[in-house]
Amino acid sequence: MTTEKKCFDQDGYFHVEGVVTAQDLKKVEKDIFSFARLFAKKINHDTDPQEPRKSKANGKGNNKIKINNEKDFSDFCVFLEKYNPAYFFEFIRLVSKLSSVLNFVNTIVKDKLLKITSNILNEKTSNLLTSYPPAFLVNPPKNKRILYHWHNAKNGYPKRNSYVNYWIPLITDKTSKNGTLLVGDKSHHQDYPHLEYKETSKYGDVALTQNLISDKLVNKFKKITVKCKVGSCWGMHRYLLHSSSLNRSNKCSYVLVFKIWSIAND
Repeated sequence: MTTEKKCFDQDGYFHVEGVVTAQDLKKVEKDIFSFARLFAKKINHDTDPQEPRKSKANGKGNNKIKINNEKDFSDFCVFLEKYNPAYFFEFIRLVSKLSSVLNFVNTIVKDKLLKITSNILNEKTSNLLTSYPPAFLVNPPKNKRILYHWHNAKNGYPKRNSYVNYWIPLITDKTSKNGTLLVGDKSHHQDYPHLEYKETSKYGDVALTQNLISDKLVNKFKKITVKCKVGSCWGMHRYLLHSSSLNRSNKCSYVLVFKIWSIAND
């Protein structure tokens, strides 16, 4: 039995180091920043997130957009979420469809995760499927609107019975302070009832749909705060209880989420 399968069976999750090369990380990061500059131009956003500057000649934005590093990108995401949540969701949805992001996930799956998943699910690698596009998730500082509350993957994908849910940090490491993953240790041995709801009283039409599992069930388990470096990943059982945590830092953090599954038990 592999280490990953043992942890998956006993704890409901496992950690894999070195799933991504530094070169691949830099490539996808560079392309995400480039796309952010294009998106910023499309909405006429300038370098100042509070008050975009206007050209004296024609009243239009001067297009001096600088999104070249982690801080620039974080500032843009924070601006975009405050400026127009619908634009923000569209932006992160499109990031997940970038060719470089899809190639990035495909490389990780082919080189590292396919064999691991095959061992865990007891399925040939040739029979495994990968969810495309992945979900690109952004956790802005002090933002509660887009936090996912306690849930499991199964309630979002009720017709899939055999898969591993993968969670991979991008751009910056996930720490206990910058909005990471919380998991209920060994909470994967049973399914849980859930309530689908949206906090429209607080957030209106831009509230997230939550598949909420009761605190009474969640509190039975020890909560693990995930610390995960860029270049490594976590894999989770479909029943495992998990949640996102509030980002208490001054910059955004980011992950890609996708699944590798078999249709054998569907």
